[in-house]
Amino acid sequence: MAREKYRLDPLARARQAHVERASRSLGEASRAKVAAEQLRKRIEEDALRAESEAKRIRADEHAEVAQVRAADLATYDQWEIRAQSERADREQRLQVAKAGESKEALRERAARAEVERRQAAAQVVERDRERWKQREAQRVEARQETEASEVWRKPSK
Repeated sequence: MAREKYRLDPLARARQAHVERASRSLGEASRAKVAAEQLRKRIEEDALRAESEAKRIRADEHAEVAQVRAADLATYDQWEIRAQSERADREQRLQVAKAGESKEALRERAARAEVERRQAAAQVVERDRERWKQREAQRVEARQETEASEVWRKPSK
């Protein structure tokens, strides 16, 4: 007797494919989030180095203030304006990097939730398949018992 095929096999394969696609998406989102974190950290480190260098230059300039001429003061003012502009630029890049990192973290959470949703849907079909296998095994066993009892009951000639 031909064995019955599980009727939800196509659905099970489709749901497993959805789980795999969602898992790949989660991997991409995780990598993007890590890249965004690394970018933010690099920008923060650059900002710390630049600020440290600016403090050193200011200290040097203040130490030499006794010998300052008007032209030196003008140069110092230009440098200070440029340093403030660079600081504002670094702060803006840091804010953009933090926003990007937050966006990627949200994307990763959404991808993780999608994977979990897809896995749950796939598990529903797998549980149904297990119940089907149990019922199929019970039917086969019942059929075999019936056949065996019929053979036992047949009168021999």
